[in-house]
Amino acid sequence: MAGQDRFHAMVRQRSSQCRPASAGGFTLVELLVALVILGLLMAALYGAFRFSARALEAARQRSEQLEEFAAASAFLRERLSAAENALIATGPHSQTASFTGTGDTLAFVAPMPAEISFGGLYYFRLAFDPAAGATRLDLALYRTREIFSLEQAADRRTRFIFPGYRPVFRYYGRDEPAPDAPKSWHDEWPPRGWLPQLVEIRLIALDPRRASRRPWPPLRIAIATSDR
Repeated sequence: MAGQDRFHAMVRQRSSQCRPASAGGFTLVELLVALVILGLLMAALYGAFRFSARALEAARQRSEQLEEFAAASAFLRERLSAAENALIATGPHSQTASFTGTGDTLAFVAPMPAEISFGGLYYFRLAFDPAAGATRLDLALYRTREIFSLEQAADRRTRFIFPGYRPVFRYYGRDEPAPDAPKSWHDEWPPRGWLPQLVEIRLIALDPRRASRRPWPPLRIAIATSDR
């Protein structure tokens, strides 16, 4: 009996020595596989976090740009709609119409609200500035009895609007002085004795990647004081 007991004890000892390690824990290979999977999950989570952060930043920038463009568009609409058919003294005995425009520049005289400045009539000029990559807005107080030059105006102020876009201006109005003269679109509006009925501002993206997106809708502004 004692011999049989020793035999059974030896069998149990060998069985316990040959038992797989997985029966009591994880093998080294299993731990390595788990670490690799965990690393892949962490990398995926980090990539998703970075993508979300970039998407949120892009959305924030887009929202700010929309607000800036909306504010600039509203300002131009208010000023242009109230443009006046004023004259500018270019010399002691010479005058010219204040409203002039080409495809990339526009100048006019319009009232400025007192809450924005000191009020009164101001001379505005819009032109694309390649160095700034934006539309340059210069303005100065309009003086009726003085020879006026925007470049020499001591109170001239400059603002940049529509960054990243180039403006293109068009003008709709009468071709001749007669009130019943036909109306059409023009790429230029030279100094005349009357104002156009509409001014269109289109914004062309400077970056080709922006150009492939949905373009900004044209801004069409009706001039209330035009001779229709």
